[in-house]
Amino acid sequence: MFDFILNYDFMFLLEPATILGLIAGSVFGMMVGALPGLSATVGCALLLPVTFTLEPRASIVMMAAVFMSSQYGGSISAIVLGIPGTPAAVATVFDGYALSKKGFPGKALGYSLYSSTFAGFFGVAALMLLTGPLAEFALRLSDPELFLIGMMGLLSVVSLGEKDIWKTVISLFLGLAVGTIGIDPFTGAHRYTFGNIYLGNGILLVALLSGFYALSEVLEMCTGNMTRTVVTDTKNLKCHISWQEFKDILPVCVRGGIIGTICGIIPGLGGGPASFFSYTQAKAVDREPETFGQGNPRGIASCEGSNNAVVGGGLIPFLSLGIPGTPTIAVMAGALMVQGIDPGPQLMKENPALVYTVYWGLFFSVIAMFLLGRYTTSLFARILKCPGYVLMPVIIMLTLIGAYVGRGFWIDVWIAIGAGVLAFIMKRLDFSMNAFALSFVLADLIEDRFRRSLMLSKGDPVIFFNRPFCILIWLMIAYMIYVSIKNNNKLKQAGNLN
Repeated sequence: MFDFILNYDFMFLLEPATILGLIAGSVFGMMVGALPGLSATVGCALLLPVTFTLEPRASIVMMAAVFMSSQYGGSISAIVLGIPGTPAAVATVFDGYALSKKGFPGKALGYSLYSSTFAGFFGVAALMLLTGPLAEFALRLSDPELFLIGMMGLLSVVSLGEKDIWKTVISLFLGLAVGTIGIDPFTGAHRYTFGNIYLGNGILLVALLSGFYALSEVLEMCTGNMTRTVVTDTKNLKCHISWQEFKDILPVCVRGGIIGTICGIIPGLGGGPASFFSYTQAKAVDREPETFGQGNPRGIASCEGSNNAVVGGGLIPFLSLGIPGTPTIAVMAGALMVQGIDPGPQLMKENPALVYTVYWGLFFSVIAMFLLGRYTTSLFARILKCPGYVLMPVIIMLTLIGAYVGRGFWIDVWIAIGAGVLAFIMKRLDFSMNAFALSFVLADLIEDRFRRSLMLSKGDPVIFFNRPFCILIWLMIAYMIYVSIKNNNKLKQAGNLN
């Protein structure tokens, strides 16, 4: 069980190419994650030509470092500018940007960095110790269970409604509707494409979410004070938290690590749903749920404490069974296959040194991410000292470039612009932007798994109730509803007392 310690030659990690790949991957991953519109998948894809010239060990370590660092890097722009650098950082905006606007961007970045580091180590530990059992458990989950997991996410998003539950529900259905745009994967019918061939593959997630959060912020700047700066005291830019502050978020990080690891193991989920699930779960059980969305450190830790754990969790089925659970890992698989290595059950027998190198390469990439984040993140945070008229063109440029490079279609630029206008209107009318974003992220998963389930049962909905894991998920949904109602009653009683 501990062969990765007892029978591994650590000299593999000291090879110059491996060390260079680890450092370069960590720096590049953090930069890719911090730039709005890019992602770990794009970063790994850009590095594919480089991997052809490297040994397999150096290649996989470099890509694993990109994956790990980009998960934290996405929170930098989410906290500094209110723009999620990656889909996994969307939920980080809720409390991270709120705490930043209160004058504590360095503190918010510190919570993000420390919880990301904890989650990274948590995911690596799961990868090392639980590859076999957890991969086997994930394979036992079929379409009905995955559909119910998606529905659990939709039910939890209602608790994110800040003011009006009905407006939250409308926002949720609007996000689902937008998520259905494209060619029906089952029938081939065009849905809401209006004859445009570029919409056949649906709305690009990066284009919509970057425009939704970034350009709406630009419009808010246009209607406010263009010379206002968010931070004026440079002492608040230091990326650090105390031991006591870390102890306060530690339970949230543990729960987030568990959720992130499971979401990484289950194909099709990944960092975005993991961060939302962790956030809503943390809010449901928190002693001060009303402070979520207003700069609560536990809200930041719940998101960042889950999406980094997805990296280790996602590598579990990849290394043991050859199943890439996320697009980023699919790119990593392509890099290995080009060099004649097929991930799967035989990989552990034929090339255990490569598997163990992935373990330890990912472990040291967490350390590299922490050191880079600890001593360079404050440079990103200083962007907050720029007034609005300086930030606006930068935000617009990064958003539109990020929207375009995803697929190279100009229509994605227009989608980003339209999403920004829609988000600005929703914000002014008190509709829930967060509910729209989560439902859009989950739309494909829910529709695909629901229809596949009914095909398996020949239209009988009993399939969602007669399976052991389905029953377990229903119990979790019932518990979530109970806790949510209990917290809402507490808030109403507090309001009546006031």
